[in-house]
Amino acid sequence: MMGTNKLDDERGKLLEITPEGLNEINAVRSRLQKIDPFVTSDLGGRQKKDVIRYASRLHEFHQPLFEAKDEKLLHERLGIKE
Repeated sequence: MMGTNKLDDERGKLLEITPEGLNEINAVRSRLQKIDPFVTSDLGGRQKKDVIRYASRLHEFHQPLFEAKDEKLLHERLGIKE
């Protein structure tokens, strides 16, 4: 995603999705569509959006921990005492 200042109001930003960002969105969307029936089948529209939003936040928080492959850091964040 790229942001540029609005010409008529410096407080605002115009956002544009880059081609790379669009590829990521499409990849995530296709994965979500595959699991949607299993995870959110009994939920209403707003509830489905909430579940997806919460899952995304959890993923954003935890992904760097798992990518770091640092057991000590992972245990520290999860509250596991060695």
